[in-house]
Amino acid sequence: MAARLVRGIHGGARIAVMERIPRMRQLALGGMVGPWLWSAIVVLLTPLEYGTLAGFGWTPGGSHGVNYPSSLALGRFGWAQILNFGLFGVLLIGLAVGLYRAVRPRSIARVGPVLLAIAGVGLLLSMFPTDHGPPNAPSTWHGDIHAIAFLVVFIPLLLSMFFFAVSFRHDPRWTGLVWVGPISGAAALIAFIGLGALLPASLDQVSFYAALLALFVGITVIAYRLRALYPRDNVTPGSENLLPR
Repeated sequence: MAARLVRGIHGGARIAVMERIPRMRQLALGGMVGPWLWSAIVVLLTPLEYGTLAGFGWTPGGSHGVNYPSSLALGRFGWAQILNFGLFGVLLIGLAVGLYRAVRPRSIARVGPVLLAIAGVGLLLSMFPTDHGPPNAPSTWHGDIHAIAFLVVFIPLLLSMFFFAVSFRHDPRWTGLVWVGPISGAAALIAFIGLGALLPASLDQVSFYAALLALFVGITVIAYRLRALYPRDNVTPGSENLLPR
């Protein structure tokens, strides 16, 4: 009787793992694709909106008071950039949910995923269009929300990279990746502050692009490992330990 009960519990856990694996793999895949899909759409929209951006005074590499790439939402294809922010936000929140379930169930270990989710919420708030496009544009309520959203995205995203070191520490499943987050965060800080101080005003956005690149690489590597933790066709006895909390 007891042996049958144990087998039943083990079988139930095994089924739960098999049901959760596709979901976790999808969440991780969204985290891998999200940053680069967002970037690709920005690159695609920029030449389409170049006349509008140039009219605002923007040049490649230099903002000149124009909030690029957010200002893409003010042009003819602005709806695409608005949806771009929303999609990236949803995918980032999905990755955060996957990481929250995958890391060890300790409060401090889950700070990184929570901060990542907050950054995702900031991206959703970024769907409110910016004011910083046309010269001397009046301030609006949606522009104020967008300005706040930038802080809600950038600061938690940067901090999450450092807290991921705590999330992955002493967890053999994340061996070799403990310092990926902090390295990505430190590179983003150096790029944003260091390059910002060295480059001329005409290239003031290059430091921002470099910081985003560093953060996007960190997100991608972490999402890739999360996906690898849940192989599609490899559910073996004892894999219940991979079951999301």
